[in-house]
Amino acid sequence: MGRKPRAKRTGKIRHPPYIVMISQAITALKGGAGSSRQAIERYIQAHFGVLGDISAPLKSALKKGVATGRLLHTKGKGASGSFKLIKTVGPPKKRKKAAAKKTKSLRKTSSVTKKKTKKSAARTLRKVDKKSKITTAKH
Repeated sequence: MGRKPRAKRTGKIRHPPYIVMISQAITALKGGAGSSRQAIERYIQAHFGVLGDISAPLKSALKKGVATGRLLHTKGKGASGSFKLIKTVGPPKKRKKAAAKKTKSLRKTSSVTKKKTKKSAARTLRKVDKKSKITTAKH
């Protein structure tokens, strides 16, 4: 009177991994603030032919996607709320070119500041001259 042996699966899974289905669902739903778990679940069931209750594996896949950095959790806690795809960044740009641009911009700003200081110095001299004329006129 022991337990019955568990029936083995007879077929292969006929859908892609959950993270792939989730990413396709999010891109297709085009939610500005992200796509909710319920909307993702409905999309997967409609387009990938996944039958039965998929909420448990979907929730774990969403949590794993957030943990690995493939998904961004915009609202809610855990597997509830809204999710967005994180855009992958291409290879980093060469830093030598960026450094050259910085030196050029520094030169421009330093010449601009020199011009400003010359103008401000000239203005203060004019003010002093006007004051001295006024003070001399009064004496």
